[in-house]
Parts: sequence; C-alpha cells; structure tokens
Amino acid sequence: MRFEADGYLEEELGKEVEEGVLASKKRENHTLVVDNITTKNGGRLIPQHAIIELNTRGSHKKDDDHLSENLPRLWLAQIPFFILAFHQWGLFEPEDITVKDVGKDVDEWEDSNQELLRKLQSLLKKLVSLARDPDFGKYEVCVRQQGILEIRKQGGVVSSPLASPLTWIWTDQDGSDPGSDSSSVSVGAEDDKAAYSDGEDNDFPEDFTACSESCDYCGQCKHKLR
Repeated sequence: MRFEADGYLEEELGKEVEEGVLASKKRENHTLVVDNITTKNGGRLIPQHAIIELNTRGSHKKDDDHLSENLPRLWLAQIPFFILAFHQWGLFEPEDITVKDVGKDVDEWEDSNQELLRKLQSLLKKLVSLARDPDFGKYEVCVRQQGILEIRKQGGVVSSPLASPLTWIWTDQDGSDPGSDSSSVSVGAEDDKAAYSDGEDNDFPEDFTACSESCDYCGQCKHKLR
C-alpha cells in the first residue's frame, strides 16, 4: 500500500539520521532517463516511527473529533504522530498546534476492528490473485452500489501504469516481485460481494470526475462517461 507522508519529526530521528544517510549511499548508484528527464538517487532514509500526519482546521471546528476520522488512514499508513493545527482566517498560533503520539490510539482501533480488517485482508488477497492470473491481468475496481465491488477486466491495448525503466526498478531489477509472499494466511468468512464485467461503460449513467464544485457534482454534463 502506498501513502503520502506530510513530514517527519527531527527529534525522533536520533542516530538513525546518520544510519539513513549511510544506507542511502550504499544503494546502487544508477541514473534513470525517462522521456529525456534524468533522475538520480538522493536524499536519506527516514524511519517510519518519525513520520507525521498534518491536519489543519478552522478554529470553529476545535470541538470536533478529528483524530477518530483519521485513525483508519493512520493505521493503514502506520503513521505514529498526528499534528492538528487550528487557524483563525489562515493565521496559526503556536498554542493552537498540537503534536500527538497516536501509536496507542492506532493499536486500539486495530483491536476493535478485527472483523473489518479480516474482510480487507480477504479482499486484497482476491485482488492480488486476479492481478497475477495470466488469463485476467489488468483490471479496474469500481463501485456502483454500496457494499458491492465490480472487478472490470480491461480490454484492448492497455498501457502499463509504470514506464519500462520504472518497472525494472520496481521488480527489484531481476524480474521478481519484492512484495510477493507465498505464506498462507488464515482469514475469516469471505462474505464480501464482487461482480465481474468485461469493461464496457455503457451501463454507467454518471461520472463525477470532470465536474467542479460549482456545478454540484451532478454527473450529467457533457463530460459524463460514454
């Protein structure tokens, strides 16, 4: 699972700063050229336990429970620190900024959502197995009704989400998938629903991707899915 990190706490790095610098220097030094853009390795490794999630809210929302609504995402990304900053007309005061270690909160959320997480685990295993199926391959996951996922196989010529040089790096440069794991995992009852289609879009009446907030996301404009 990928995620976006808002930053890190310098004081949580300690000696791992130097270790991260050394580790980054030990990585293979190669140059990647994609579409005439040259990139090089750089930066340093930041330990997961120093990563932060930053949320900003208007001061009129101080009484809302902002942590609870973020716990599922914090669990998924394993982010241990939650920074909440309230502003008054865009101005932040130091006393309105809090830094909270949410490791215990994330663990408690995990303990209280075991059934939900078992279903997620089961769903991910299904999606991975379909992606690795040579007769199925690339697909999209769509939602038209609450609680029902549609696994829609892509037809025609479908380009790869990664350029060839990036694919070479992602597969650990030897063709193997670094994220593959053949170990068996025991899961609960697999009662989630899934429907399969051939990728035709004719039965989709609405598309909200081209709408703007000003048009109230009606999905009925000329940009709707054809």
